[in-house]
Amino acid sequence: MQWILIALVSLLSVSATASQLSEKWKSALLSQSDCQNFVRFDANNLYLGFGSYKRGFEEPREPIPGFLRVAPLQNGQTPFDLATNDSTIDSLSDGNSLYILTYSGIEEWNLSQKTRVAIYPTSLRPAVRYKQHALAFARYQNKLVIAHGRFGVSFFDMETKKITAQIDLVPGQAPLESMATGLIVKDNKAYIVLDNFHVVTQGKQPFRGIVTVDLDRELVSGRSEGMDPGATSLAGFGSDFIVSFNGLPLWKYSLSAVQTPQLAAPDSRVWRFPEIDHPIGKAVIDDLFYYSCALKAPAQVGEPYTRVPVVLERANWNL
Repeated sequence: MQWILIALVSLLSVSATASQLSEKWKSALLSQSDCQNFVRFDANNLYLGFGSYKRGFEEPREPIPGFLRVAPLQNGQTPFDLATNDSTIDSLSDGNSLYILTYSGIEEWNLSQKTRVAIYPTSLRPAVRYKQHALAFARYQNKLVIAHGRFGVSFFDMETKKITAQIDLVPGQAPLESMATGLIVKDNKAYIVLDNFHVVTQGKQPFRGIVTVDLDRELVSGRSEGMDPGATSLAGFGSDFIVSFNGLPLWKYSLSAVQTPQLAAPDSRVWRFPEIDHPIGKAVIDDLFYYSCALKAPAQVGEPYTRVPVVLERANWNL
Protein backbone atom coordinates (compact mmCIF):
# COMPACT_ATOMS: atom_id res chain seq x y z
CA MET A 1 0.00 0.00 0.00
CA GLN A 2 2.83 2.38 0.88
CA TRP A 3 4.46 2.15 -2.55
CA ILE A 4 1.09 2.86 -4.19
CA LEU A 5 0.73 6.04 -2.13
CA ILE A 6 4.30 7.08 -2.99
CA ALA A 7 3.65 6.51 -6.68
CA LEU A 8 0.39 8.48 -6.53
CA VAL A 9 2.06 11.43 -4.78
CA SER A 10 4.87 11.37 -7.35
CA LEU A 11 2.38 11.33 -10.22
CA LEU A 12 0.42 14.25 -8.75
CA SER A 13 3.64 16.20 -8.25
CA VAL A 14 4.71 15.68 -11.86
CA SER A 15 1.23 16.68 -13.06
CA ALA A 16 1.29 19.86 -10.96
CA THR A 17 4.74 20.76 -12.27
CA ALA A 18 3.65 20.21 -15.87
CA SER A 19 0.55 22.34 -15.33
CA GLN A 20 2.65 25.15 -13.86
CA LEU A 21 4.99 25.03 -16.86
CA SER A 22 2.00 25.15 -19.23
CA GLU A 23 0.69 28.25 -17.48
CA LYS A 24 4.14 29.85 -17.64
CA TRP A 25 4.34 29.17 -21.38
CA LYS A 26 0.82 30.50 -21.88
CA SER A 27 1.55 33.71 -19.98
CA ALA A 28 4.84 34.28 -21.81
CA LEU A 29 3.30 33.83 -25.25
CA LEU A 30 0.22 35.95 -24.64
CA SER A 31 2.41 38.78 -23.34
CA GLN A 32 3.95 39.21 -26.80
CA SER A 33 2.62 41.87 -29.15
CA ASP A 34 3.05 39.96 -32.41
CA CYS A 35 3.78 36.49 -33.74
CA GLN A 36 4.38 35.12 -37.23
CA ASN A 37 6.24 31.97 -38.28
CA PHE A 38 6.58 29.70 -35.26
CA VAL A 39 6.37 29.29 -31.49
CA ARG A 40 9.07 27.34 -29.63
CA PHE A 41 9.96 26.94 -25.94
CA ASP A 42 12.75 25.53 -23.83
CA ALA A 43 13.30 25.61 -20.06
CA ASN A 44 14.43 29.24 -20.13
CA ASN A 45 12.95 31.04 -23.12
CA LEU A 46 10.15 31.51 -25.60
CA TYR A 47 11.29 31.83 -29.23
CA LEU A 48 9.29 33.49 -32.03
CA GLY A 49 10.31 33.63 -35.69
CA PHE A 50 9.68 36.38 -38.23
CA GLY A 51 10.19 36.96 -41.96
CA SER A 52 8.67 36.11 -45.35
CA TYR A 53 9.29 33.35 -47.87
CA LYS A 54 8.95 35.59 -50.90
CA ARG A 55 8.53 39.25 -51.72
CA GLY A 56 6.63 38.48 -54.89
CA PHE A 57 7.09 36.04 -57.76
CA GLU A 58 10.89 36.28 -58.05
CA GLU A 59 12.66 33.07 -59.06
CA PRO A 60 15.11 32.00 -57.86
CA ARG A 61 14.28 33.15 -54.36
CA GLU A 62 16.70 35.55 -52.67
CA PRO A 63 17.25 35.62 -48.87
CA ILE A 64 14.99 38.03 -47.01
CA PRO A 65 16.47 39.30 -43.71
CA GLY A 66 14.38 38.29 -40.70
CA PHE A 67 14.72 38.02 -36.95
CA LEU A 68 14.12 35.73 -34.01
CA ARG A 69 12.69 37.06 -30.76
CA VAL A 70 13.96 35.56 -27.51
CA ALA A 71 11.58 36.16 -24.58
CA PRO A 72 12.96 34.89 -21.23
CA LEU A 73 10.43 32.97 -19.14
CA GLN A 74 11.81 34.42 -15.92
CA ASN A 75 9.94 37.55 -14.84
CA GLY A 76 11.76 40.84 -15.13
CA GLN A 77 14.00 39.87 -18.06
CA THR A 78 13.58 41.86 -21.28
CA PRO A 79 12.95 40.12 -24.63
CA PHE A 80 15.51 40.72 -27.36
CA ASP A 81 15.75 40.13 -31.12
CA LEU A 82 18.47 38.38 -33.13
CA ALA A 83 18.78 39.70 -36.70
CA THR A 84 19.19 36.82 -39.16
CA ASN A 85 20.39 36.72 -42.77
CA ASP A 86 17.12 35.13 -43.88
CA SER A 87 13.61 34.65 -42.56
CA THR A 88 13.44 32.44 -39.47
CA ILE A 89 11.26 29.33 -39.69
CA ASP A 90 12.29 27.17 -36.72
CA SER A 91 14.67 27.10 -33.76
CA LEU A 92 16.22 24.68 -31.30
CA SER A 93 18.46 25.34 -28.30
CA ASP A 94 21.38 23.26 -27.08
CA GLY A 95 22.81 24.68 -23.86
CA ASN A 96 24.09 28.15 -24.65
CA SER A 97 23.84 27.53 -28.40
CA LEU A 98 20.75 28.38 -30.40
CA TYR A 99 20.24 26.85 -33.83
CA ILE A 100 17.97 28.96 -36.01
CA LEU A 101 16.59 27.43 -39.20
CA THR A 102 16.07 29.83 -42.09
CA TYR A 103 15.02 29.12 -45.64
CA SER A 104 18.68 29.17 -46.72
CA GLY A 105 20.69 27.81 -43.79
CA ILE A 106 21.15 26.91 -40.13
CA GLU A 107 22.41 29.87 -38.13
CA GLU A 108 24.21 28.96 -34.90
CA TRP A 109 24.11 31.69 -32.24
CA ASN A 110 25.74 32.17 -28.85
CA LEU A 111 22.77 33.11 -26.67
CA SER A 112 24.65 34.75 -23.81
CA GLN A 113 26.71 36.91 -26.15
CA LYS A 114 23.88 37.38 -28.68
CA THR A 115 26.31 36.79 -31.52
CA ARG A 116 26.17 34.59 -34.62
CA VAL A 117 28.76 31.79 -34.59
CA ALA A 118 28.32 30.45 -38.13
CA ILE A 119 25.87 29.63 -40.91
CA TYR A 120 25.67 26.05 -42.21
CA PRO A 121 24.04 24.54 -45.33
CA THR A 122 20.86 22.51 -44.86
CA SER A 123 21.18 20.39 -47.99
CA LEU A 124 23.67 18.54 -50.17
CA ARG A 125 22.17 20.36 -53.14
CA PRO A 126 21.59 24.10 -53.62
CA ALA A 127 17.92 24.96 -53.05
CA VAL A 128 17.12 27.52 -55.73
CA ARG A 129 13.67 26.56 -56.94
CA TYR A 130 10.29 27.11 -55.35
CA LYS A 131 9.65 24.92 -52.26
CA GLN A 132 13.03 23.21 -52.37
CA HIS A 133 14.01 25.15 -49.25
CA ALA A 134 14.13 23.90 -45.67
CA LEU A 135 10.82 24.26 -43.81
CA ALA A 136 11.20 22.71 -40.32
CA PHE A 137 13.60 20.69 -38.16
CA ALA A 138 13.75 18.58 -35.00
CA ARG A 139 16.49 16.94 -32.95
CA TYR A 140 17.35 13.26 -32.52
CA GLN A 141 20.40 12.52 -30.36
CA ASN A 142 23.18 14.61 -31.94
CA LYS A 143 21.58 15.21 -35.30
CA LEU A 144 19.07 17.68 -36.69
CA VAL A 145 16.45 16.19 -38.97
CA ILE A 146 15.36 18.75 -41.56
CA ALA A 147 12.10 18.70 -43.53
CA HIS A 148 13.39 20.09 -46.79
CA GLY A 149 10.42 20.64 -49.06
CA ARG A 150 10.82 19.00 -52.48
CA PHE A 151 14.24 17.63 -51.43
CA GLY A 152 12.68 15.33 -48.81
CA VAL A 153 14.67 15.18 -45.58
CA SER A 154 18.29 15.89 -44.71
CA PHE A 155 20.42 15.13 -41.63
CA PHE A 156 22.77 17.62 -39.95
CA ASP A 157 25.49 16.40 -37.57
CA MET A 158 25.71 18.79 -34.62
CA GLU A 159 29.35 17.83 -33.92
CA THR A 160 30.84 18.08 -37.41
CA LYS A 161 28.36 20.83 -38.41
CA LYS A 162 27.77 19.12 -41.75
CA ILE A 163 24.92 17.54 -43.70
CA THR A 164 25.62 13.81 -43.63
CA ALA A 165 22.76 12.48 -45.75
CA GLN A 166 19.68 13.45 -47.71
CA ILE A 167 16.88 11.14 -48.82
CA ASP A 168 13.91 11.37 -51.14
CA LEU A 169 10.87 10.27 -49.14
CA VAL A 170 8.76 9.04 -52.10
CA PRO A 171 11.24 8.15 -54.86
CA GLY A 172 8.92 5.80 -56.75
CA GLN A 173 6.55 8.54 -57.88
CA ALA A 174 9.01 10.49 -60.05
CA PRO A 175 8.55 12.66 -62.07
CA LEU A 176 5.73 13.69 -59.70
CA GLU A 177 6.90 15.48 -56.56
CA SER A 178 5.71 15.90 -52.99
CA MET A 179 7.22 18.25 -50.42
CA ALA A 180 8.08 17.74 -46.75
CA THR A 181 6.51 20.62 -44.85
CA GLY A 182 6.78 19.62 -41.17
CA LEU A 183 7.95 16.91 -38.81
CA ILE A 184 8.15 15.71 -35.23
CA VAL A 185 10.53 13.23 -33.60
CA LYS A 186 9.16 10.54 -31.29
CA ASP A 187 11.50 7.89 -29.87
CA ASN A 188 13.75 6.88 -32.77
CA LYS A 189 11.28 7.82 -35.50
CA ALA A 190 10.65 11.00 -37.44
CA TYR A 191 7.08 11.54 -38.63
CA ILE A 192 7.12 13.87 -41.61
CA VAL A 193 4.03 15.42 -43.19
CA LEU A 194 4.09 15.66 -46.98
CA ASP A 195 1.92 17.76 -49.23
CA ASN A 196 1.76 17.45 -53.00
CA PHE A 197 3.92 19.81 -55.04
CA HIS A 198 2.67 18.78 -58.46
CA VAL A 199 -1.08 18.88 -59.12
CA VAL A 200 -2.51 16.23 -61.43
CA THR A 201 -6.12 16.44 -62.57
CA GLN A 202 -6.06 13.10 -64.39
CA GLY A 203 -4.21 9.97 -63.41
CA LYS A 204 -2.12 9.41 -60.28
CA GLN A 205 -1.84 12.14 -57.65
CA PRO A 206 1.45 12.84 -55.87
CA PHE A 207 1.80 11.43 -52.35
CA ARG A 208 0.10 13.31 -49.51
CA GLY A 209 0.33 11.99 -45.98
CA ILE A 210 2.79 10.99 -43.25
CA VAL A 211 6.15 9.33 -43.93
CA THR A 212 7.94 7.56 -41.07
CA VAL A 213 11.75 7.58 -41.04
CA ASP A 214 13.85 5.25 -38.88
CA LEU A 215 16.41 7.71 -37.50
CA ASP A 216 18.99 5.10 -36.52
CA ARG A 217 19.17 3.74 -40.07
CA GLU A 218 18.10 6.99 -41.78
CA LEU A 219 15.68 5.05 -43.97
CA VAL A 220 11.96 5.30 -44.71
CA SER A 221 10.15 2.70 -42.60
CA GLY A 222 6.54 3.52 -43.43
CA ARG A 223 4.18 5.68 -45.46
CA SER A 224 0.59 6.56 -44.64
CA GLU A 225 -1.23 8.07 -47.60
CA GLY A 226 -4.53 9.86 -48.08
CA MET A 227 -4.30 13.32 -46.55
CA ASP A 228 -6.10 16.30 -48.03
CA PRO A 229 -3.94 18.87 -49.85
CA GLY A 230 -2.49 21.90 -48.11
CA ALA A 231 -0.69 20.50 -45.02
CA THR A 232 1.83 23.08 -43.83
CA SER A 233 3.09 21.90 -40.42
CA LEU A 234 2.92 19.17 -37.80
CA ALA A 235 2.87 19.35 -33.99
CA GLY A 236 2.91 16.43 -31.57
CA PHE A 237 2.62 15.49 -27.92
CA GLY A 238 2.43 11.97 -26.54
CA SER A 239 0.48 9.94 -29.08
CA ASP A 240 -1.31 12.96 -30.58
CA PHE A 241 -0.49 14.52 -33.94
CA ILE A 242 -2.00 17.82 -35.04
CA VAL A 243 -1.67 18.71 -38.71
CA SER A 244 -2.15 22.34 -39.66
CA PHE A 245 -3.44 23.31 -43.09
CA ASN A 246 -2.15 26.83 -42.52
CA GLY A 247 -4.44 26.74 -39.49
CA LEU A 248 -7.59 26.36 -41.54
CA PRO A 249 -8.35 23.64 -40.55
CA LEU A 250 -6.46 21.76 -37.84
CA TRP A 251 -6.69 17.97 -37.94
CA LYS A 252 -5.94 15.74 -34.95
CA TYR A 253 -4.63 12.20 -35.47
CA SER A 254 -3.57 9.43 -33.13
CA LEU A 255 -0.23 7.66 -33.52
CA SER A 256 -1.95 4.49 -34.72
CA ALA A 257 -3.67 6.42 -37.52
CA VAL A 258 -0.37 7.35 -39.15
CA GLN A 259 1.13 3.86 -38.94
CA THR A 260 -1.01 2.23 -41.63
CA PRO A 261 -0.58 2.40 -45.43
CA GLN A 262 -3.91 4.20 -45.78
CA LEU A 263 -4.23 7.14 -43.44
CA ALA A 264 -7.16 6.75 -41.06
CA ALA A 265 -9.72 9.53 -40.68
CA PRO A 266 -8.68 12.24 -38.21
CA ASP A 267 -10.08 12.03 -34.68
CA SER A 268 -11.28 15.62 -35.01
CA ARG A 269 -11.23 18.64 -37.30
CA VAL A 270 -11.38 22.26 -36.19
CA TRP A 271 -12.50 24.87 -38.72
CA ARG A 272 -13.80 27.83 -36.74
CA PHE A 273 -11.97 29.95 -34.19
CA PRO A 274 -13.76 32.68 -32.25
CA GLU A 275 -11.87 35.95 -31.71
CA ILE A 276 -9.23 35.11 -34.33
CA ASP A 277 -9.41 34.44 -38.05
CA HIS A 278 -7.27 31.29 -37.82
CA PRO A 279 -3.90 30.05 -36.49
CA ILE A 280 -0.77 30.47 -38.63
CA GLY A 281 2.80 29.19 -38.52
CA LYS A 282 4.24 26.27 -36.55
CA ALA A 283 2.70 25.50 -33.18
CA VAL A 284 3.77 23.78 -29.97
CA ILE A 285 1.39 21.56 -28.01
CA ASP A 286 1.44 19.96 -24.58
CA ASP A 287 -1.29 18.08 -22.75
CA LEU A 288 -3.24 21.30 -22.04
CA PHE A 289 -2.69 23.89 -24.76
CA TYR A 290 -2.05 24.58 -28.44
CA TYR A 291 0.43 27.49 -28.56
CA SER A 292 0.53 29.29 -31.89
CA CYS A 293 0.48 32.49 -33.86
CA ALA A 294 -2.79 33.61 -35.41
CA LEU A 295 -4.18 35.88 -38.06
CA LYS A 296 -6.72 38.29 -36.60
CA ALA A 297 -9.33 40.04 -38.68
CA PRO A 298 -9.54 43.85 -38.33
CA ALA A 299 -12.24 45.46 -36.22
CA GLN A 300 -13.08 47.84 -39.06
CA VAL A 301 -13.40 47.17 -42.80
CA GLY A 302 -10.33 48.38 -44.64
CA GLU A 303 -7.93 47.98 -41.73
CA PRO A 304 -5.11 45.41 -42.06
CA TYR A 305 -5.10 41.95 -40.53
CA THR A 306 -2.75 41.54 -37.56
CA ARG A 307 -0.60 38.59 -36.47
CA VAL A 308 -1.00 37.83 -32.79
CA PRO A 309 -0.11 35.07 -30.31
CA VAL A 310 -2.88 32.64 -29.39
CA VAL A 311 -3.27 29.80 -26.88
CA LEU A 312 -6.10 27.33 -27.45
CA GLU A 313 -7.21 25.05 -24.60
CA ARG A 314 -7.10 21.61 -26.21
CA ALA A 315 -9.97 20.13 -24.18
CA ASN A 316 -12.31 22.86 -25.38
CA TRP A 317 -11.45 22.21 -29.03
CA ASN A 318 -11.22 18.42 -29.01
CA LEU A 319 -7.57 18.79 -29.91
